[in-house]
Amino acid sequence: MMRYRWLIVLFFISGGLQAQRYVERIYLKDSIGYYEGHVVEQFPGSYIKLYRPVQGDTLVVAIGRILRMSKHFRRLPHGQVRWIDRNKRYYKAVYGEMGGVAVVYSINFDMRIEKGSRTGWGLSAGFTRIGFSLVNSKSPYNLLYKRINMLPVSINYLGGKTKHFMELGVGATLLLNRFPGYQIDEYAFSRNPVAASGMFGHLTAGYRYVPPINGFMLRLTVTPLFGNTGGVYPWGSISIGYQFW
Repeated sequence: MMRYRWLIVLFFISGGLQAQRYVERIYLKDSIGYYEGHVVEQFPGSYIKLYRPVQGDTLVVAIGRILRMSKHFRRLPHGQVRWIDRNKRYYKAVYGEMGGVAVVYSINFDMRIEKGSRTGWGLSAGFTRIGFSLVNSKSPYNLLYKRINMLPVSINYLGGKTKHFMELGVGATLLLNRFPGYQIDEYAFSRNPVAASGMFGHLTAGYRYVPPINGFMLRLTVTPLFGNTGGVYPWGSISIGYQFW
């Protein structure tokens, strides 16, 4: 019987230690930092009481100040408050785009110009390597299949509130490989080939979902392309990525 008692004691001790590895994070509406600790008391619609084990103190946080809460499994070697000044950080995003400014797909990086703001002006740049059928402008039967490296760059503007934004942008897609005398003869440019060198322009207009802190982002846009030999080509895109600061 004593053996089973020790097993029961060890079970509760290990369970208690395991529970200490779970920690609640409270994100506040007026910051992009969070408090970390254990919720010891919660009064619905009023406040949450958070105990921080390393500091040995207890914080009372009003429900109206809380943006969201989450629970994480981790050790707490420091248990310190992590506080980041919103005005000293740039909002950034990495996303994959299907269709869009690089015709087929691209991997892109986007950043707001103003610190601490998810709206306003921003810059983006991407990269892709795509195989295209190329046709010689003087000899239509002289065909090539080549991979072309593309670098789409643009300036854009986000306007909106909370998580939902309107996006407008303009830019150019640089063709890093050069094939003089050849034209791209497929996808968006099938009816009016574009020279396989130089650049072509693009516009962007659409919707962007942006989380208030770090997290999943989504873009749905129309991206008309402007060929370097003339002509406007209707196009569009969907993008999925991650925003962070």
